[in-house]
Amino acid sequence: MIDDLVSPEVIDYYPPLKRVCQYVEMNYKDKITLTTVSDFAGFERSYFSSYFSTKTGVTFTEYLRHYRIMKSKELIESSDHTMIYVCHEVGFNDYHSFYRSFKVFTDMTPIEYKKSVIDSMNPITYVLKGTPAETL
Repeated sequence: MIDDLVSPEVIDYYPPLKRVCQYVEMNYKDKITLTTVSDFAGFERSYFSSYFSTKTGVTFTEYLRHYRIMKSKELIESSDHTMIYVCHEVGFNDYHSFYRSFKVFTDMTPIEYKKSVIDSMNPITYVLKGTPAETL
């Protein structure tokens, strides 16, 4: 899921990164700040920020947003919840931030993504001679 952003080998190689990623997996729905996660990892905030981005190639904030977007995609695919519900369920504070992040990571808006999921699940519809469309 998150493997396309940060290599699992990198995370596994550095125990503090592994602990932080596990923390994100368990708490992504909650408010997670750089201070909270750096304290959890046992680092000073500024050192943790530098450490995380040096080892992974992305900032912690980017990693967290990406993780939340991946979780939102799963929720969109498996439920019929509103986008506002999905936004809050995966830890975003406001819809505008969720919408922008979703668009950045998926090149689609959340609504476009939901539509693409629905379209991919619908069977092919054919129009038969003079009759209404029938699903085969």
